Amino acid sequence: MLNQLKQALKEYLYLNYVECKNDDEETPYESKYKARKLIESQLEQIRSNLSIDESDNDHNEYMKSLEMKHLYETYGHFMRLLETECMNKYGVNSKQFLIIKLFEFNLAKNYAETEEIESGAKLFAQLVQQLDTLTLNKHLEQVYNPLIFNLKLNCFMELIIIWSIRSDFKKCLKLLAQIDEAYAIYKQDSNKNYLIIDDDNYKTMPFDPTELISIDTRLTNEIRRNNFESVYTHCLFYSAQVYAKLDDKEKSAYYCQMTLQRQLDQFNNKMTTLDNDQDSIVKEEGEAEATTAIANKNDLTILNQQLQEKVSFQP
Repeated sequence: MLNQLKQALKEYLYLNYVECKNDDEETPYESKYKARKLIESQLEQIRSNLSIDESDNDHNEYMKSLEMKHLYETYGHFMRLLETECMNKYGVNSKQFLIIKLFEFNLAKNYAETEEIESGAKLFAQLVQQLDTLTLNKHLEQVYNPLIFNLKLNCFMELIIIWSIRSDFKKCLKLLAQIDEAYAIYKQDSNKNYLIIDDDNYKTMPFDPTELISIDTRLTNEIRRNNFESVYTHCLFYSAQVYAKLDDKEKSAYYCQMTLQRQLDQFNNKMTTLDNDQDSIVKEEGEAEATTAIANKNDLTILNQQLQEKVSFQP
């Protein structure tokens, strides 16, 4: 079941973002409508299947190293924390619930991208409300759960885009405040190891949304962290746009500078990764792939210089 879901999501993403570029002008959303039908049919199957769990995965795959073992156990630990709440409120186990939310998120994006803004906004708002119920403690304070945080931040960002289009910037500001709150919690709690007390060897980075289906063994915690930070950088960019629309030039300039600085930092991190991986690429993939990696690095060097020039500007 999990392999089928991963394949379906891959096919959806291809239709919705690649194949759609070949659509005729007379039927500009033909591929996106096909993608929607696919995601709707998968949602129907997921909701009718009450036995989705990790049994489809090879447990031994995650026992090859201490890092992978810790990742697998962390994933299970946070999934179990959600189990009772999901069963009591939604009548499904936590695995099934989160996969449904992942597919609903993509469905909401499809609505927004085919100009059905009202349907998209409604579904995004519902997603945020439901994910909130799983990340609040008895004092109604946010609690860190690495399974949910990335998806939740993406929902916030999509809502900001929608409300910006509608020129409702007050709603945007409320969403931006919630994003800042979530990010502060992430910065504080993602460095903790929730399985072993006083052991900081393994961090608890937010999982990528696609990993709600199953853990992606190709991703490292560093990649997960960078992906999450990249989403937050996009949110800062939209903050700059919102404050510009509200004619608050000082705050707009501040968020512009923060966005550029973070982009510069992310490029530097990526270049460091390319430096570290270059030898292994030559060994594992061959000279052609290594040449491509070096060319990518050179492109990043140019972008790095351009960003550095922009960041130095004082608003």
